[in-house]
Amino acid sequence: MKRIIAIMLMLCMLTACLPTPGTEFVVNKGDKTLEEKLSVSLESSQTFPERWDEDEYKVNDYLSIAFNAEVLTKADGQYPVYRTRGVELKSEDATTWATALLASPVSVSTLEMTKDDWKNALQRYVDEIEAKKAWIAAGRPDDGIDRDEYVPSDEEMEETYRMYQEYINKAPAENETKPVSDFRDLPKGPRHYTLSDGTDANIQVYAPGYIGIAKGCVANPYVYYDYYYEDEKDEDDMVWPKLWQDVTMSETDAEKLLTPALELLGFSDYTPYSVTKANLMDHNEGGYAQFVTKGWVFKLHRNPAGYPTVGVPYEPAQNLQYGSENTMANAYIPAETLEIMVDETGVRYFGYSDKKEIVGVESTNVELVPWEEAQMRIKNALATCYRTDWLKENNIKAEIEVYRVLLTSYTLHIPNSSEYYEMPCWVVFFDEKQYDVPARMRDDQNLMHEALFINAVDGSIVHTDYGY
Repeated sequence: MKRIIAIMLMLCMLTACLPTPGTEFVVNKGDKTLEEKLSVSLESSQTFPERWDEDEYKVNDYLSIAFNAEVLTKADGQYPVYRTRGVELKSEDATTWATALLASPVSVSTLEMTKDDWKNALQRYVDEIEAKKAWIAAGRPDDGIDRDEYVPSDEEMEETYRMYQEYINKAPAENETKPVSDFRDLPKGPRHYTLSDGTDANIQVYAPGYIGIAKGCVANPYVYYDYYYEDEKDEDDMVWPKLWQDVTMSETDAEKLLTPALELLGFSDYTPYSVTKANLMDHNEGGYAQFVTKGWVFKLHRNPAGYPTVGVPYEPAQNLQYGSENTMANAYIPAETLEIMVDETGVRYFGYSDKKEIVGVESTNVELVPWEEAQMRIKNALATCYRTDWLKENNIKAEIEVYRVLLTSYTLHIPNSSEYYEMPCWVVFFDEKQYDVPARMRDDQNLMHEALFINAVDGSIVHTDYGY
């Protein structure tokens, strides 16, 4: 897990871009030029090549880029833009999905921390401080345990102790369990259900709009992906690899179970954009992870226009840095996400977040930037925002090879509004080679693929600070 934390920290570390070579990439600054393009709908179809093959070119002494890429676009050449807005999940929604996925419940119990839970947490806090003091007094021996050297002051410890005492006083002596016959009016927060078939289920409903339903879990279900496992399996102190069980079910068999489940749940117009092997874990018995089942996780989004997708997990590339930390571009953009885990028995985990409703069609077929301009924008973004300063500082030569360019739909926030555009976006997948060690991901579903995101309407880098 340390490596996951380190990766997340890397994603948040940004340094300034080098001066832009050639034409500067653009970001939409809310000057209405994008909206002007969206107000016009083309009648003709727009076509793009099926491949982008270009010899490697040298950006500078430390970076070179080549293009050996498949280009995936819509077959009909029509690129609509929808306008959506976020809506909070209702209790009726959660009840409908729980009823469709689970056997009828027999009893339900809250999952609050009890007085004993808080007392144990307080004791762990005290023990941790005492162990840290003893470690420092012993000269900080290298015992292989990560410790923060900071020891709270007496005043800070007294304040923390007071806080724990308040939690202990307010907490219930034990969690309430009561008989039920349905999932009516699911409240916010986690609940443990005992089902009529003797199995357990955990349902969690959170504001402003997330629900998780897990069959076979009691307290805190967690989906653990294969690419995390591959990344950490060599670490001796990791718990996950010891629990991980390899997935033997084929993706094809999983898809056969997914399709009727989507129809049952009312998500038949959703399309998978990520398909990954996974294990479902449950954090109970004092918070320790326990294996529940293994299977495939499909992440899906609404795709009414039939935009192409690819079945690999991807996110903004950590080695691309767009300006200072005050103009962070690879920040999270809230996109409606449906997550379903399937094993041989059917759906075992259902997660849904950031629900959106379509409120209108902004353009039935928006004009996209010409292919030549899109190529230029992609080249320039890679050349400008790759961490060349870091390469130079460490005397490293890097090679980038673009292997896939996907024209799909992406959720983009409308400035000064609570609404979003679901609009065409170029997703550029690339491999990197540093230290003469290649990082080839193009056909590997067990890795998180890095990508560059370019607005296909105006050529701008997807940049959340400016609304796009």
